[in-house]
Amino acid sequence: MLICQSVIGLGGTGEQTLGFFALYLKRIFDKSEKQGDCLVYGGVRDRDGYGVITTGPRKARIRISVHRYVCTCFHGEPENSKLFALHSCDNPSCVNPDHLSWGTHQENRRQARDRLCNLKGQKLTPELVRQIRAEKGSNAEVAKKYGISRSHAGAVRRGTCWK
Repeated sequence: MLICQSVIGLGGTGEQTLGFFALYLKRIFDKSEKQGDCLVYGGVRDRDGYGVITTGPRKARIRISVHRYVCTCFHGEPENSKLFALHSCDNPSCVNPDHLSWGTHQENRRQARDRLCNLKGQKLTPELVRQIRAEKGSNAEVAKKYGISRSHAGAVRRGTCWK
């Protein structure tokens, strides 16, 4: 059972009638702003940009990752504690339920690599890829020469992009 079933149809519902979990969800969404397809959380964030909330009695406070909370509310509890709340948009502050899903660390890395290799406005062609792979020098030097990021240059040279 989803812990946030009562969140459906939040509009016009008084806070006193909302369940505990839906109340937190409403507060999260009230602190969020639409930016493109993302819903960006504007509250407290950790050093990596992920939204966090603190809850519980003063002597037993716990920190909750906002994106994990939203993922749980809309997609249910993860099957096991090793699953991550993955962002399809690569925006750690995004709490749009459509951009969140449960997955493994390996899936998260694969998705990130695939997005890096399939960027919109792609600058590389098969011929440029051959040239990049033949280049001498650091990834930073190659990246600057071809107008791509250092990580993209490294991925192309390792063959994880453009196989």
